[in-house]
Amino acid sequence: MGDLNQSLPFMAQKSDNPLALAFSELKAGGMMMDMMTRKSGPIPDWPSFWAKRRPQFFGAYINIPFCQSICGFCGFYKVRPEPDLLKSYLTALISEIRRQGHLASDLDLKISALYLGGGTPSILSASEIERLFSEIKLHLPLTDDCEITFEARLSTLDEEKLKVIFASSINRLSIGIQSFDTSVRREAGRKDSREEIIEKLSLIRENFSGLTVIDLIYGLPGQSLDIFASDLDLAASCKAHGVAFYLLKAVPGSLWHKDITSGLKSPLDGLAKLSEYYALAVKKLSTHGLERSSNNHFSLPSTDRNRYNRLSMGRYSIMAFGAGAGGNHEGSHYYNTRQVSSYIEKIEQKQDPVALFQPSQPDYEIQDKISRQVQSGTINLDNIEIENGQRRDNFERYLEQWQSAGLLYQSDGGLSLTTAGYFWSPNLEFALRSLFDPKA
Repeated sequence: MGDLNQSLPFMAQKSDNPLALAFSELKAGGMMMDMMTRKSGPIPDWPSFWAKRRPQFFGAYINIPFCQSICGFCGFYKVRPEPDLLKSYLTALISEIRRQGHLASDLDLKISALYLGGGTPSILSASEIERLFSEIKLHLPLTDDCEITFEARLSTLDEEKLKVIFASSINRLSIGIQSFDTSVRREAGRKDSREEIIEKLSLIRENFSGLTVIDLIYGLPGQSLDIFASDLDLAASCKAHGVAFYLLKAVPGSLWHKDITSGLKSPLDGLAKLSEYYALAVKKLSTHGLERSSNNHFSLPSTDRNRYNRLSMGRYSIMAFGAGAGGNHEGSHYYNTRQVSSYIEKIEQKQDPVALFQPSQPDYEIQDKISRQVQSGTINLDNIEIENGQRRDNFERYLEQWQSAGLLYQSDGGLSLTTAGYFWSPNLEFALRSLFDPKA
C-alpha cells in the first residue's frame, strides 16, 4: 500500500496569491483522471453489470463525433461528416439506443439527464435530428422531467434545424461560443462573426422555450482580459440561463498542440495569467446575478439545473451510446471504440462496441463521495466514512494545510472552497482520491 506517513505530494504553496501560486500545475479532473490512471479489465455481462445495484441517479450520453471544421484547441476525436458515413453512423447509433434502451427499461432504470455531445450534434440535418429524437423518445426510459441537452454550434444551425429543435423534446441547448470576438474566433477556427452570433442567439431566445447555456473559453490566442470581460457581459446580456467557462489547454492531438510543440505557435498563457481570467469570470457572472453551480458553471437562480454535468462530475451512473462515448456505474467506467467505422461494423455485426472497461476499485464509494463533495464546493469529513488511521490523518492534514494556504474556509457545512480552491479543485479532488488508490 505504500508508506502513507511520507510527505504528502499535494500540499499547497502558501502565498498572498493562492489563486495563481498554490500549485505548479493543474491536474486533469473528472473521468479523465480515471481513464489515464486505471487499467482495462474484461468486458462484463451488461444486464448483470447494470442490475447489481439500482443507481440513485441515472443519466445517458449520446456521442455525435462529427465536425465540419476542426477548431485549433480541440483534442476530442472527430471526423468529417461525409454523407454516407454519417447516415451509416446514425443507423448504427439508433440500433444501439434501441438495444441498450430496452435493457434500461427492463431493469426499470429511469434516465433523468440525457446529453447529446460530440463533435457537433447540430451537424445532423433537420430530418436526422427529427429521426434521432423520435427514436430516443420511443426507446429510452426518460423521466417526465428529464433534462435533455443538445450541444450546438451556431454556424451549423439553419432555420429548418432550429424549427425541428424548437418542436422537439430538447429542453436545454448548450452552445459553444468560446468567444464573441470575431478575430479571436477566426484564430480558433470559428467562422461566424460577433454580429452573426448575437443575431442567431436572439432568434433562439425569442423562439426556444427551453434553456440556453453558453460555453466560453479563456486563454485563447489573441484574447485579453478586456475581450474576455466583454464575452462574459455579452453572454449575460443574451439572457443565457447558464454560462460555463473553460481553461484553454494545448491538448495532445489538437492542432495547436502540434503547432506549439513544433515551434510554429507561441506557448499558451501560464496558469498565473489564466487564474486572472478565472477570477474575472467569477466576479462578472456574480455581478450579473448568476450563481455558481460548479467550479466553472454559473446559472441564473432556479433555472439551469446543470443536471447531467453534476451527474458526470459526481461519478453517478451514466449509460453511453455512440463511438467514443464513455459511461460509468458503481465505480466502473467503460468507453466505446472511438473509430466511427469500427463502431458501425461492430453494431452491424451485433457485437459489443465497448473497447475499454475499467472495473471499480475497492474504495470507489469513498472516492466518489470525495468527488461529489469537492464538486459541490464543501468538504465535510464527517460525511465520509473513513476509519481512523493514516488515511484519515492524511485527509485531515490536507484539509488543514489547504485552509492555511487560502484554498478552503470554515463554513456551516464544513470546509468550503474559496475562489482559489475552485480554480484548483481538480488538484484537491485528485489528492484526496489518491489517498484511497490501491497503488498508493
